[in-house]
Amino acid sequence: GALGAAGLDPGDPRNPSMVANLVGDHVGTGARRAVDMFAATTLANVAAVTIGVAAFRLDNGASGVRAWALVTLPLVVRAVGTLASPVGLLTGRATDAERPTLALWRGQITAAVLVLGGLAGASLWLIGPPTCAWAVAAGACGVLAGLGVTHGARLNVDRRFGAVQDILETARVSPVATVARGLAVGSRGIWLPVVLLAISLTSGFKLGERTALVGGGLLGTSLALTGFLATSGYMLALGLFGPIASGAASIAALEPDA
Repeated sequence: GALGAAGLDPGDPRNPSMVANLVGDHVGTGARRAVDMFAATTLANVAAVTIGVAAFRLDNGASGVRAWALVTLPLVVRAVGTLASPVGLLTGRATDAERPTLALWRGQITAAVLVLGGLAGASLWLIGPPTCAWAVAAGACGVLAGLGVTHGARLNVDRRFGAVQDILETARVSPVATVARGLAVGSRGIWLPVVLLAISLTSGFKLGERTALVGGGLLGTSLALTGFLATSGYMLALGLFGPIASGAASIAALEPDA
């Protein structure tokens, strides 16, 4: 009532309800992304344990003490990824002279390298040479697929690339065409994660069979899956930072002198 009496429209930058609305929208977006990522990683952990137990039963003690790697090795990779993600965030600080995207890539690559190092050490401990190299290769397939999915998403959201440029050009025509173009870009971006995940899981199974473990194919599949989501903590942090940065830019744009 007070805002109405003052003659402020809902879209007036001086209306504090507009700023609160922007903040609430972006906080809600961040919360949804956090829930989605948490659900995905939880399901991946359950899937890894399920596959590991199935492989352990298939082995039936044929691999001796190394059979425990069928269950524990993927979980070790997930634990290493949890520790590597904060380190990646610390190395992802940008300077004034470089683009922020380069800093984000540096952080993710740092986390991925740490995951591969942890995978190599755990494989050497639980499986032993020389066949542990095949397990490392299986996990590396998942890590590389995760990097590929991230790069594909960056191509669809970075305004320096063609996808966003097309949407910006379409926005000059009509709002309906802009929505249709955005839906087309989003639908086109689905195939890359699906293809990369399918290739990584298939390659992981084939490489896992070379570990000389009974049930090694299932181990390779599990390692590829956990490697794919090993840096999910880093991606979750970026997903939460995106809405906050976008909201800050929107609020700053309301102030003419900002």
